[in-house]
Amino acid sequence: MAKDFITGKRLGAEKHEPKSVGEVIKICLQSNEPLAAAFRRRIPGGLYPHTELCVDLKLLTRKPGGMNEGELLGGAIVRDDDDHFTFIENARLQKTRQNKRNPFVYRGVRVNIHRGKDGTLYPTFNIPPAFTGDFSFKDFCYEAADELCIVGGLMKE
Repeated sequence: MAKDFITGKRLGAEKHEPKSVGEVIKICLQSNEPLAAAFRRRIPGGLYPHTELCVDLKLLTRKPGGMNEGELLGGAIVRDDDDHFTFIENARLQKTRQNKRNPFVYRGVRVNIHRGKDGTLYPTFNIPPAFTGDFSFKDFCYEAADELCIVGGLMKE
């Protein structure tokens, strides 16, 4: 964010002034909106933002050319020097199966429904998040039971 050095005020900090994308994301993730709350619960230790200023970043990717806007790559960032980082894309190739062993019929928050080889449906539980004072094992069981009732109503005999 720019700063007016005469008045010492940050530009864009007023209520109706433009904000940077980083400020908008920070405000959204700190809100109590359902998506922001779910995102905070999903990340186990939270997020720790850190910005490296004036650095060189070299990308070592599996395809030539630059990345498209919004494209995600799996890999690792290595700090080579004080101001130099190298990103190395994960080189593993994803194997695709023609016939999945027990495909998902439904992927939920607390339970998943699979179809067995003989065509029968069976549920499996997802790994629960860390239990806290606000979310206990009892809460997990209630939410899983609610989700099973909803899914049961959607499935045909």
